[in-house]
Amino acid sequence: MRHTISLQYMKPEDSKPSAGYEFTDSELELPDGGTVPRVGEFIQLVTDKSTTSYVVLAVHTRIFLADPKIKPGWHSYVTVGPVKNVPDPRLLAIRE
Repeated sequence: MRHTISLQYMKPEDSKPSAGYEFTDSELELPDGGTVPRVGEFIQLVTDKSTTSYVVLAVHTRIFLADPKIKPGWHSYVTVGPVKNVPDPRLLAIRE
């Protein structure tokens, strides 16, 4: 079954999440064995210019069963926000 995710961003003062300048509304297909990030986990967005860490605030999943002729699909919207007040900043370190 196809499962895609998209990321949206929300600052503490925002009234609702948006794609913001960090993210696009493009869907990312989960690879075999891949998992949807869970609330409280950290996500690092790695680009050719920078690496930025975010925390997962919410996950909302839609399951599409509209047409019996079409294979069902899942899509998860992962809302992330800035990492603030991390009790131990070493938790953001990745052993490489």
